[in-house]
Amino acid sequence: MNKKDIAGDYYLGEYNCAQSVILSFEKELKISKDSLEKISYAFGGGIGGLQKICGAITGGVMVLGILKKDNSKDLVRKLINKFENKNDFSNCIQLIDIDFNDENYSISEERLKIKKMKCYNYVRDVVGIVENLINE
Repeated sequence: MNKKDIAGDYYLGEYNCAQSVILSFEKELKISKDSLEKISYAFGGGIGGLQKICGAITGGVMVLGILKKDNSKDLVRKLINKFENKNDFSNCIQLIDIDFNDENYSISEERLKIKKMKCYNYVRDVVGIVENLINE
């Protein structure tokens, strides 16, 4: 199974977007799964659920920071540019077009399914981009 599939499976399971990305690189990071889960938990839903920068992207940022310390800032810029070129935005709220923090907003079961599939694809996109950046 490739990393994109692993990350997608994590996301469809019990993990958020940031966790799913970073956990797919567990072997390379040489950090325990438990620690990676805890480190990345609060980045899901656009950092603290505030729907700012996409949690999948922040998971990728953490991977690049650990594996490519000295080049990480340049690689993070590339990650965000490549992601935005494919998906138009890098902020969670714009990507999923749902504001979870608006108390007057209700969401249908159908919209939740659409959101889940969008985020599934964003997680896979980030993993693929990060893999390519690591191998450059």
